[in-house]
Amino acid sequence: MGRRGIYTQRFLFKNVFAAVGVIFTIVGVVFVAVAAGLFISTANFLKQAVPVEGEIRSVSRDNVIISYEIDGEYFESPLGYYSSDMRRGDPITVYCNPDQPDRIRSSATQFVSVIFGFVGILLLIVGSSLIIYSVLKKSKEGSLKSSGMRLDAQIIGVSVDPKISSNYQHPYILECQYQSPDGRVYFFRSGHIWYDPTNLLTDNHVPVYVERGNFESYYVDISQVLPKR
Repeated sequence: MGRRGIYTQRFLFKNVFAAVGVIFTIVGVVFVAVAAGLFISTANFLKQAVPVEGEIRSVSRDNVIISYEIDGEYFESPLGYYSSDMRRGDPITVYCNPDQPDRIRSSATQFVSVIFGFVGILLLIVGSSLIIYSVLKKSKEGSLKSSGMRLDAQIIGVSVDPKISSNYQHPYILECQYQSPDGRVYFFRSGHIWYDPTNLLTDNHVPVYVERGNFESYYVDISQVLPKR
């Protein structure tokens, strides 16, 4: 197959699963950290606070302003969070530190911190699972390359994987086939290629490393048929 100059988009991540795993893990850590800080802060605040009956003065998407009275003095302070069931003029019980009467919290803040923590833990589980999957996949590829049976498969086409995307672009896959001496034909698909390799392939055959006795476990070594970038 012919070879020509290469023009490719720059991709921040070539391994989408690992990339998503890292992003989910980082966001999960942030969520858990925020949840822990909010929970501890609110718990310490409530230990010294007293309940006060207040009224919702104004409601916005970002915050809710509460008016309340302490020792005959009126205050207006932000609650720190917003809920869709809050309406202007509704009564609400808040907690206030007598030493800092302009600061208030709601007992529901603890619930918010629990939600943040739950979401963070889910993100950590998904993120770490994707990272582990990527590491195991890479390890398996190395094992197949070092101890698997090498086949020279014919490249029969290039397809696009619509299930995966990065930078709004889908990756390409080499479609390959190998005919064994007994006449059986086996089909293989390569890993993701983040540019169209159709006119860049240096050969029409590609090495495929197969686990001995199991043709379902294989690794297509695309590095041997793609020019160095």
